[in-house]
Amino acid sequence: MTATTTQASEFIIVGQCQGVGFTLWDIAPAPTDPFRRATVIEELGVDAADAFGSVNTAWGATARDAVDNFVADLREQSGLDDYSLTADSRTDRIGDVGAVRSHATCARGPVDITATVTPGPDSFTVTGAHPYDTRVHERMRSALAGAGITFPAGEIAVRIDDHRGVAETLDLAIVCAILGAAGEVDRHVLDRVACLGEVGHSGDVYGVFGIAEVVRTAQANGYRTVVVSASKARAVRDLNLGLDVIGVRNIGEAVKYLNRRADN
Repeated sequence: MTATTTQASEFIIVGQCQGVGFTLWDIAPAPTDPFRRATVIEELGVDAADAFGSVNTAWGATARDAVDNFVADLREQSGLDDYSLTADSRTDRIGDVGAVRSHATCARGPVDITATVTPGPDSFTVTGAHPYDTRVHERMRSALAGAGITFPAGEIAVRIDDHRGVAETLDLAIVCAILGAAGEVDRHVLDRVACLGEVGHSGDVYGVFGIAEVVRTAQANGYRTVVVSASKARAVRDLNLGLDVIGVRNIGEAVKYLNRRADN
């Protein structure tokens, strides 16, 4: 038995009760920030109601546990021993709920970062970072603290698929992946943007070296929106690459922008 069996996270479950079963449409980690949680539930509730569905929350050590617990409650309420998920439920979404991917680029090509946040003893691991980047753990923790954002509890795991020889230029993408896995940043928005910036211990976002080539790589790899430091935004726009350029001064602004874009 592992420690994860005694700890649980809250998940948002969207779907429709069919009387004899529940059709699962979507599931995602519930944001830990109360305001963001309420906003997400309200927005999902409007969309679900339009399709005659509902938004619910359930707790579990994993997304699968949360769904099982939720269905068990409905089974008890219905009095039907065979109440379960319907055959057309989107069960393919359950397995990848915890994994969130963000994207960065450098002159040599794209870089993907994957993060997971799971219940368990507090830990933070980063694999695939540049060997010279020996302070990435400290930098991420202090940057979030400097931005007034609580570092997620539980087991935090970050994987950099190919750092392509760069180190701190991946900072903003790493932070966004962590917050996406924690439910603080919309994961679907992260699929569509390239996050290009370094972060300081204060939570400020700084420009990366060779920003012109970095942004051109982003465009060449299909990204149409880039998040960069405010200090570099004008220079990026002046490249006239037809990109949606978002300049942010700190992590907090990046989070607000990404979530606001998800709402549109």
